[in-house]
Amino acid sequence: MSVSLTDSGGSSNEVLRLSASGNVGLGVGAPTVNLHLTGAIRLAVIDEASLPSAASTGEGALIFADTASDGVRLAYSDGTDWRRVDTNLSL
Repeated sequence: MSVSLTDSGGSSNEVLRLSASGNVGLGVGAPTVNLHLTGAIRLAVIDEASLPSAASTGEGALIFADTASDGVRLAYSDGTDWRRVDTNLSL
């Protein structure tokens, strides 16, 4: 299954592809993994005081956290805590 958009000139461009195996591609015609992207992704910066709980988001979730002491840091959920990617320390 795919989703295509048509520009004002009538040209159709596929923007999303869902493979028979359940893989999703954005800008990729034949996705080979669960989420296959062409290009960059952007994570919104979330103030540390407003972070959702690491347990509710689940193990493996990624965030860009604005911490009071260290500025903006990429972090992941281990299922219990948010941990900085660069040091593995809890936020």
